[in-house]
Amino acid sequence: MNIALCISGSTIKQLATSCSRAVTHLRLANSELPYPTRKMHIQSILMWTDNYVYLVVDDKTRDAMVVDSANPPEVLPVLKEQLLKQAIQLTGVINTHHHHGDHAGGNKALLKAFPSTPIIGG
Repeated sequence: MNIALCISGSTIKQLATSCSRAVTHLRLANSELPYPTRKMHIQSILMWTDNYVYLVVDDKTRDAMVVDSANPPEVLPVLKEQLLKQAIQLTGVINTHHHHGDHAGGNKALLKAFPSTPIIGG
């Protein structure tokens, strides 16, 4: 049974209003955080046909880290293009699973292409 059928229109409106208030409250609370926050951009790079590499870029400094870059033929062209355009400064490579080839399989090629870039976790 579809749960939406069990909820009346007025109940849905009340839920939407409550959620809207909660989001507004969170925005206000986050604007008063005791620590600095930074905006970032996350670019998904398709790898093979069912996996992704993530390029995480700090919007202010343009510092960037690559997450789980296992397939260099698909990742290196994107990184090199971004570096040539001076859109990023590659500061590191992060592997979330150091024993999995679909996460850490590109470490050697990335280290060869960017020898001064630290690799974390792999």
